Amino acid sequence: MESSKCVGLLDGNGIYIFLVIGNYNNTLFTNQCIRSIADSIQYNNNEIKEIIVIDNGEEEYIPQDCLYTPTVIRTNTPLGYGKAYSLGIQCSNIESEYVLLLNNDCTVNSNWLDILVQKFSEDPSIKLVGPCIDIDKDYIPGFCSLVKRDVLEEIGLFNIGFSPGYYE
Repeated sequence: MESSKCVGLLDGNGIYIFLVIGNYNNTLFTNQCIRSIADSIQYNNNEIKEIIVIDNGEEEYIPQDCLYTPTVIRTNTPLGYGKAYSLGIQCSNIESEYVLLLNNDCTVNSNWLDILVQKFSEDPSIKLVGPCIDIDKDYIPGFCSLVKRDVLEEIGLFNIGFSPGYYE
């Protein structure tokens, strides 16, 4: 497993969030995802403090110049969603209040991050949020999930016994 050092981290106000992105043979999608996050920063009070890309494909992920330069963890073997994202969470070296899990084929809009974080302040019993898709408001999709770090510390990481979740 190889790792590149994370540089280009932001300093500022708001809640710091640690982001994990899984990459499987798609540098283009991953770079578009990170670029959309960087483009949205000016519209959000909260910040992504660190991005880790779990690169678990045969093709090496190569980050492009952007506001964020992610830490890249190369596994050299496909891990699947649960193992890849658990590894990313374990590799975090930033103490953040939240962990954001985002698929690499997602792009975000201007105020996406503040909308997600706001849900936690609206109801202290909320521990996990994600975007609403379709009409199912009782389901948080795996492509974008924001969870309180203390919840992960309490319940642990992904149970790989449930893999594959979406036929990965």
